[in-house]
Amino acid sequence: MTTEKKPAIEFSRPIQVTSLEAGDNRFRIAPDSDEQAALARRFDLNELVRFSAEFLLKPVAGNVQVRVEGRIEAEVEQPCVVTLEPVRDSISHRFHCTFSTEAAAEEQAELDVGWDEDDPDEPIIDGIIDIGEVAAERLGLEINPFPRAAHAEFNGYASSEGSEPAESVAAKPFAALKNMLDRKD
Repeated sequence: MTTEKKPAIEFSRPIQVTSLEAGDNRFRIAPDSDEQAALARRFDLNELVRFSAEFLLKPVAGNVQVRVEGRIEAEVEQPCVVTLEPVRDSISHRFHCTFSTEAAAEEQAELDVGWDEDDPDEPIIDGIIDIGEVAAERLGLEINPFPRAAHAEFNGYASSEGSEPAESVAAKPFAALKNMLDRKD
């Protein structure tokens, strides 16, 4: 029997749902230096310069559902995709989501969510919401996947020396189509 090993959570701040008071529950969290370094590795950053998150948790319907409003603030340093020079970027992002105990059961079923629909509820697992992991996931979604230095230039793609620039390669299918249409006339 093999057991699946869960990856370590770099920034964990578990909140027991039953400990939440009725109404607004506010939390402000920030990673320590070891957690920051681990998050930087997770997201392939040169450095996670600063990172913090604020949460407002509102239990609903006897703590079987929790509405979450959050905001993350971060400064990251990544390598430029063209020059590999360090690029700094500031992130400020507000978000909201809902956690529910019913979502844990639904997690096993396949979900089909359309672009115009709200995200499905996140699961409350063993009565806990990990707001540290929520913050880390939101950070990962907001990091620029293609950071570029201000002066970086990219002059097209060539697969080998002497090959044509990407612009002319991309035009070829349309040129061939035009030639076919011209021959039919």
